[in-house]
Amino acid sequence: MLNLTNQIEKEKNKESRKQLKEKRGKYFQHHLNKYKKFCNDYKDVAMEF
Repeated sequence: MLNLTNQIEKEKNKESRKQLKEKRGKYFQHHLNKYKKFCNDYKDVAMEF
């Protein structure tokens, strides 16, 4: 019985870790896109000078 609960806990932990990774990935992607946009805007400004 104890073994079964341990197994369930392990699965839960694996799932939450996976979700955390995905969240972190999305967060990173979001900031990367913001940064790229900023760089492009900055390039346009630099071209005008």
